[in-house]
Amino acid sequence: MHRIPFCYNLALLRLRTRLFFSFFMLATVAPLSTFAQKEVKEIRAAIKAKKPADALRLIAKQRKDSLNSCNARIYYLGVEAALLQSEKENERIYLQQKPDTAALFQSINSIFTYAQLTDSAEVSELKDKTKQPSHRLRLNHLLNGLYSNLVMGAQYFVRKSDWDNARLLARQTLESRNSSIFLYNTLRISQTNSW
Repeated sequence: MHRIPFCYNLALLRLRTRLFFSFFMLATVAPLSTFAQKEVKEIRAAIKAKKPADALRLIAKQRKDSLNSCNARIYYLGVEAALLQSEKENERIYLQQKPDTAALFQSINSIFTYAQLTDSAEVSELKDKTKQPSHRLRLNHLLNGLYSNLVMGAQYFVRKSDWDNARLLARQTLESRNSSIFLYNTLRISQTNSW
């Protein structure tokens, strides 16, 4: 009778456990990714339907989810939703309706928050560290244009004696200037001037 060597049995056992583990991971991770895609579609639908509050609520729900806590695509949708909310408040001011100034400045704060989250998530997802994140230039232009509004928002909340929101926006003004999004423009200018 022919005997199978022990190392062959051990290799076969290892192969079986690897296959089992691979099938187990495939069975558990694949449905979670389709769930995340479903949520992204819901967020996009809310943005397309001009419902930024619903989109931001869905994004906040996704932020609490541990699997999507570092998803740049969801954070960028947060930028778009907060920008849409800011545009709605600006439209109310333009049409000389009763504006909600606090909501306008809070939406600008949300733009900055989600822009910084998008940038940090894109940096962590980059495989080649020499490349720049894909949305950094657009976010740089957007935040540079809105920075004075963020400063005015902090001053507005100080005048209204809303110290929590004033502190929140003041911290955002200081932290955002030191973020990599704002440094990106400085680096590009210094690189072009070095030639």
